[in-house]
Amino acid sequence: MASSDYTICSKDSVFSIKETAIGRVANLGLFQRIIKNGGNVGILKKYSYSGENFGWNDALKLGIVGEVAGNSKDLEEKTFSLAEKLGSMSPLVSRGIKKIIHFSRDNSINTSLEMIATMNEALLQSKDVESSVRAVLTKSKAIYPKL
Repeated sequence: MASSDYTICSKDSVFSIKETAIGRVANLGLFQRIIKNGGNVGILKKYSYSGENFGWNDALKLGIVGEVAGNSKDLEEKTFSLAEKLGSMSPLVSRGIKKIIHFSRDNSINTSLEMIATMNEALLQSKDVESSVRAVLTKSKAIYPKL
């Protein structure tokens, strides 16, 4: 879950770092991602050392969950609503945003701004900008070419 772009859970969700219980160190980037993304290192250590289960509150503090729904029905509604919204956006822009977020985490503000300017110049060559602007002006749904 630590490598997901965005995670929604319900209040009855249970999380764990079970590698400890089987004599392993979590090796899929969990520690690196949580630390790099500003998650609570003390809580990370507690659950990594103990292998104990934890709930949504500590998952939020670790940064592995971005939003909490009240129950499974709310979770389903929130998830499908977000998926529908994300699916209506330009796939090129979505891909670019993901790259910029990761790039910005590891580079200076000025270097990141230069990267964004270059990316936006390239996007002007795509049909996505035209489709997006037309959709906004006509209050309709944009249709994007396949990647």
